[in-house]
Amino acid sequence: GGGGGEGGAAVESPVLPSEAAEAIKSEMAAEKAKSDPDFKRLKQLKADLDAQCKHDAKIAQLEARLKTAMEKTDFDVADELNDELEALKAVVLVTAAEVAAAEAKLKAAMEKRSLQLLQEAIPQAENCGVDTAAATALLRQCEQEAAAAAAAAAGLKAAMDKRSIQLLQKAIPQAENCGVDTAAATALLRQCEQGEAAAKSAAAGLKAAMDTRSIQLLQKAIPQAENCGVDTAAAKELLRRCEQA
Repeated sequence: GGGGGEGGAAVESPVLPSEAAEAIKSEMAAEKAKSDPDFKRLKQLKADLDAQCKHDAKIAQLEARLKTAMEKTDFDVADELNDELEALKAVVLVTAAEVAAAEAKLKAAMEKRSLQLLQEAIPQAENCGVDTAAATALLRQCEQEAAAAAAAAAGLKAAMDKRSIQLLQKAIPQAENCGVDTAAATALLRQCEQGEAAAKSAAAGLKAAMDTRSIQLLQKAIPQAENCGVDTAAAKELLRRCEQA
């Protein structure tokens, strides 16, 4: 009876290493055999081997339970176990090197505050089980900043299209605060301010010429005012009357 008990206890065979585990072992052996082994890589491989062995053990446990269920003709349980087993076998373990690469990529994206890099790095990091809470918060912030910059750029363009001093004076600092290039707009603002000053000066000269009713001053002031966009209709009519007098 005791011998039969010992035989029953020995039914479960030890878990044999999977092909994946053997591949990791081979890579570890090759790295260890080098004259200058990469210890960082060896640590990663050791972590990979531990994870793979745990994964293999879970598969072996499910296979044993499935075998028992089949022997007991408990097909409902066997069906569930088989689904669970297939799902587990389909899992592709993330390697320590992949985790390290995902962490490095996420860190670089955060340091650069790059919207595009963050959008790429975050899902990759999540797939590797890397914490992405801070990166996701930064992504939201960058998206808000990008939206604000786009709105500021649109406002700046509208102000430039209208050549409005008031709109430019408002739009330029808003755009600068959002990191939008304002060099062209600033140059245009100076040009508009100079034009406005010239127009005021020409209008004042035209008014003085009209007040004095001087043909010579009117003949000089009218073209100057026209060049500055000042309305000269009344001045021209005055000049015509003065010349006829």
